[in-house]
Amino acid sequence: MAVRVVILKNTPNLGREGDIVRVKEGYARNFLLPNGMAELADEQAMQRAKKIKKQKRVEIGKKKKQAQKLLEKIEKIKLKINKKTQKGKLFGSVKENDIIKALKGQGIELKKSQIILGDKEIKKTGTYEIEIELIKGLRGKIKLKVDSEKK
Repeated sequence: MAVRVVILKNTPNLGREGDIVRVKEGYARNFLLPNGMAELADEQAMQRAKKIKKQKRVEIGKKKKQAQKLLEKIEKIKLKINKKTQKGKLFGSVKENDIIKALKGQGIELKKSQIILGDKEIKKTGTYEIEIELIKGLRGKIKLKVDSEKK
């Protein structure tokens, strides 16, 4: 027999906080309820779930607006990184951490996971476009100039 529960914590393969789902009675009684991951979906719990969903939508909207403003600011920046070189080739390469450090100098803090280099290795001097993903679905580009270090 299945019962309806309201998810209290994001649970992989089940749902996000505030979702109302049907699960087997034993799973609810023996795992979800004792671990505080869900509660039975009575009328009050469903009202709380609706409130949680509404709050999440408002939060996500605010985060998107903040991320959009930050992205506009980031796209105007032209980063410059100096590395040791020999005949235009770098000793090593420019990694996400180097870009993060350069952005930090401009007053912008990003996580390594937000910088998308992919398979592109920066091992030569020149100008590059680096893709940034602030939040899922919101991407932009930074212009990066890699120069040789002055001795």
